[in-house]
Amino acid sequence: IADALVMRRLFDSLWEQGLVVFATSNRPPDDLYYNGIQRELFVPFIDECKERNEVHHLLSPTDYRLMGTKAATYMSPLNDTTQKQAEDLFHRLTVTDPDTSPKTVELNGRTLKVPMGSFRNGVAWFTFADLCAMPKGAEDFIAIADTFPTVFVVDVPTLTRNEMNQVRRFITLVDALYESRTKVVFTAQSYAHELFVGDGGPEDELFAFDRTVSRLTEMQSLEYLEMAGRREEPTIKGNMFASLRQGDRKLTDEEAQDLWNFYDADLNNEMTVLEAELLMRDLCQIVHGCDCITEDHVTEAFSRITHSPTGNKERDARAEPGRGINRSEFREGFGHLVEYVRKEVPANC
Repeated sequence: IADALVMRRLFDSLWEQGLVVFATSNRPPDDLYYNGIQRELFVPFIDECKERNEVHHLLSPTDYRLMGTKAATYMSPLNDTTQKQAEDLFHRLTVTDPDTSPKTVELNGRTLKVPMGSFRNGVAWFTFADLCAMPKGAEDFIAIADTFPTVFVVDVPTLTRNEMNQVRRFITLVDALYESRTKVVFTAQSYAHELFVGDGGPEDELFAFDRTVSRLTEMQSLEYLEMAGRREEPTIKGNMFASLRQGDRKLTDEEAQDLWNFYDADLNNEMTVLEAELLMRDLCQIVHGCDCITEDHVTEAFSRITHSPTGNKERDARAEPGRGINRSEFREGFGHLVEYVRKEVPANC
C-alpha cells in the first residue's frame, strides 16, 4: 500500500505542475493494485488517471522477450547431468579466485548468507530454497543483484498452488535479477513455461507468473546476456586494457580468464564472431580512441585465430564458417587481435 500511495502522490505532483505524462503498464488502469490491501485508498488515483490520460491498449500477439537466440543458462530437468553442468560452469567462472567459500552481504544491519561465491569474479551460488523458502524479499534480492553480476539459482522445483509463498518470492527474485540486468544460471525441474502447474491460486500471482516465465525466457537469450555483461565493463576494461596503451605485454592467465568470462556472453565456452566483434570494438576504443571496426575487420581478424592463415585473405575469411574460438585459442590469439587493431584498423575514425 505504501508504494501505491507514493505513486499516487507522484502523479498528482506531476499533473499539478502541468506536465504531460506518458506511462506504460502491464495492467489497464482499472486493474492497477489489483486485490491490494486497502485498495480503496488507491481507487481515486485510478479514476483521475483515466480522466487525465488517454489509455491505449497495445494488444500485440507477439511477446518479444521470447524471440532471442537461446543460450545454455537454463538447465532442466534436475539430475546429475544438469548439476554437473552448473558446477562446471561455476568453476569456470571463478577459476581465477581460489576462495569460493561462503560469503556474506551486509544489508541495513542484517547479513545475507551466500553459500558459495567470489567477490573477485562477481559470481554467487544459491539454491532455490536459500532464496525462496526463507523469509526474504525484494530488498534482499536487489542487494544480491547489486553485489554479484552473475548468480546461480539451482534446484528450482515445479511449483503448485500449495507453495504460493515460494511462488511470490520467486516472482520477486526474477523481477529483481531481470531489472538489474544480472546474468542468471538456473537448474530447474521443469522448463520455464511448466514451472507452475495446476489451476487456481490468487489471480494477481498467476498474472505475475506469466510475466516471470516471459522474463526467464528472455534471460536465456544471447541478447540479454550481452546486455547484462555490460555491467562489468568499467572494471574489466580498467584492469585488463589499461596496460595495452603502454606496450605489447601479454595477458596473464588470470587476465585472459577474466576477459574470456566477460566476452563469452552466452557462457557456452566458445567465443562467436559477434562476441569477438564486441571485444574488437572495445580494443579499438582503447587503442585509437574511436570505433572504426567493420565487418570485414572482424572476419579477417577472427580467421587469424580460428585457423592458420594461408596468405589468401579471401579464402582465409571463408574457412571454417561459424566456428567459434575456444579458450586456448583466445589466450594464444589475443595478441593477434591487439596487433591487428593497432596496425590494420585506421585510426582516423
